[in-house]
Amino acid sequence: MIVANSFAGHPKGRGLEVAHWLLEQRVDVVITPDDIRDKGPWHAVGDARVAVILIQATTLAQVIEALPVADVTEAAPLLGVRTGNEDT
Repeated sequence: MIVANSFAGHPKGRGLEVAHWLLEQRVDVVITPDDIRDKGPWHAVGDARVAVILIQATTLAQVIEALPVADVTEAAPLLGVRTGNEDT
């Protein structure tokens, strides 16, 4: 699902507001062009074991091209996420 960032117009604290909203949506992965390492949103989603992937892309098509599915599925075990491809 793709939704508009309703916090984009907020003057301050929008990153944390978005992070908390994403956690309410129970996301597993956040893909962003913004380097949020060592910032509040990074810590908020990281503490919840959500993967943050930094990609320099401005469109969904660029993200899909830059991020093969393998990258996300390889990160899944680190997050405790089951992909259905695990060896049993």
